[in-house]
Amino acid sequence: MWQKVAKFKGAEYFRKALYLLYSNEVTLDPNTANRWRQLSEDGTRIKYAKTAQRVSDNPKRFDYYSAVLGEKGFNSGRHYWEVQVGVSGRWEVGIAMRAVNRKKAVKKNPEHVFFLLSKSGYLGYEAGSSPSTTLNLNPIPRRVGVYVDYEKGQVSFYDVLAKKSEALVISCMEDPRARNLSLLQAVSKAKE
Repeated sequence: MWQKVAKFKGAEYFRKALYLLYSNEVTLDPNTANRWRQLSEDGTRIKYAKTAQRVSDNPKRFDYYSAVLGEKGFNSGRHYWEVQVGVSGRWEVGIAMRAVNRKKAVKKNPEHVFFLLSKSGYLGYEAGSSPSTTLNLNPIPRRVGVYVDYEKGQVSFYDVLAKKSEALVISCMEDPRARNLSLLQAVSKAKE
């Protein structure tokens, strides 16, 4: 599933080009946020809530996963955004299929998929018991860049603040099942 994990020279310039060409501003959708997630008023930041939030139940809201999705999704093109993850706590960033199950655990179904990178080094494609990889992220990224080339079926994660010659690039190979599905711009999921 995962094509490569590489460090290469010129990565900083490549990431800057991605930012200039394909940058997307991500606003988180409060209607999808798990009740243990607290969003900032402008919808650009999220944190763990010490008490469950009083929120209405709706089909979009995550119940099983402590997650939130971006307001806008996409079903074509190239997209890039960056997520400030910091140094403390647990974090996972990535993308999810539009039809991902939000009420119970993900089953073996191509419509219920997450592509994730986590602070613990987990690099995964979650669809029930799907393949994953554990990386030694040293240092642990503080800011993660996410790049999606929808037509190629490619998802890449970048350590934005890494030294020029040490940028981490992780790409997944094409998953033809994803071609007919929409991807959401961001997911932040933690097993608190």
